[in-house]
Amino acid sequence: MKFLNPAVYCFALGHFSVDWAQGAIPALLPYFIEHYGFTYKAAGLLVFSIVLLSSILQPIFGYYADKVSKPWFVSVGPILCGISISLMGFGETYAALFAAALICGVGCAIYHPEGALMVNRVSGEQ
Repeated sequence: MKFLNPAVYCFALGHFSVDWAQGAIPALLPYFIEHYGFTYKAAGLLVFSIVLLSSILQPIFGYYADKVSKPWFVSVGPILCGISISLMGFGETYAALFAAALICGVGCAIYHPEGALMVNRVSGEQ
């Protein structure tokens, strides 16, 4: 069995963290509904906003990554996602939770294109 460059495993861990953070928001919806009294519409809008923003921004960041690579995006994405999930624990209003969800969407969109580019670079022939 061939082993990959250890950096590939680090990128896999980063990918896990941003996808976990994005997936944590739907898992938190029952808490938000009960604790804040959100309607199902308001709670669903949180998930919709993160997916929509991430889907719109990811191709834009991908185009940018292809033209001008910014390797530091690989660390900024998981940091933004982690900060946003942490901020959701302190959010008092719907606007604060919505802003945190948008930050998570941006972090997810930043990580994926640059992460794929960096894995392609470090994996070499494999």
